[in-house]
Amino acid sequence: MTDYLDWQTDMGDPELAATYDDFSFWSAQFGTLLVENLSLCRNIRGLDIGCGTGFPLLEMARRHGASSHFVGVDGWRHGLRRANRKRRGQGVVNADVVLANAERLPFAPNTFDLILSNLGINNFDDPAATL
Repeated sequence: MTDYLDWQTDMGDPELAATYDDFSFWSAQFGTLLVENLSLCRNIRGLDIGCGTGFPLLEMARRHGASSHFVGVDGWRHGLRRANRKRRGQGVVNADVVLANAERLPFAPNTFDLILSNLGINNFDDPAATL
C-alpha cells in the first residue's frame, strides 16, 4: 500500500506532466465541484492559481467563451509546457499560461474578475501568502 502522506513527486521530471493529466478519482471530484458551482458569464478575466497542466484553466476558458480571457500561473515549467500544448491542440485562444510564483504575481491589482484554484494553492511554498 502506498503511504500517500510521505509520497514525494519529482516535479523536475519532464515525463510527470504527461501522466499528471490522468486525474485520480479523488482530485476529479474537486474539479467537478468547481465547474458545477461557477456562474458562466461573458467578458470575464480569470486567473487560475496553480494551473499545472491546464485544468481547470482550459475548461473555464472554453466555458466562458471567446469574450473572456483566462491566465494560468504556476511555477512548474513542465506542467505549463503541457498546458500550452493542450491549449494549442484544443484551439483555446482565450487562455495563456505564465511561469510565476503565486506569492508574488506579476499582475496589476484588479486585473482579474475571477480567481480560482483546483488543488493548487497548497503546492506553493507559502499558501497563506498565496491567498
